[in-house]
Amino acid sequence: MDELIRALIAKKLSLSCIDFLGVDFASHLGVDNSEIYKGTLSSSHQDVLTVFLDINQNVLNYYGFNSQEVVGLMAINGKEKFQSDICLAYSGTLSYEENDIFLAVAYKEKVSTFCFQLSSKRTLNIEQAILLGIEKTLRMINEI
Repeated sequence: MDELIRALIAKKLSLSCIDFLGVDFASHLGVDNSEIYKGTLSSSHQDVLTVFLDINQNVLNYYGFNSQEVVGLMAINGKEKFQSDICLAYSGTLSYEENDIFLAVAYKEKVSTFCFQLSSKRTLNIEQAILLGIEKTLRMINEI
């Protein structure tokens, strides 16, 4: 986490998060600085996607709530809504039967989406999702 904070400060970038998975990325980030962290939208209500994030209902009906296509739109639109340089978006299912995590990072004009299948332990999956978010965000920051 410290590496991500240092990179954000060094490059004068801000971050926001759309969390439809329950990873609570903000509390793990440990930064109250509004110049670095612009905010989190944490919900599991589909209405938030259509009303706040302006995702078309037809897109949700076609791809489904938990998909790379929708999580990519969540990151793109979240970046715009929070007026941040980077937006990290999470969606997916963490249960004993299904453990698919969808992750997207939007930075500048690029969005990268990922799907991970994790173990059956919810606490470990949340920790792993946070680490994956950090890793993918750092990679994108350093590539562009």
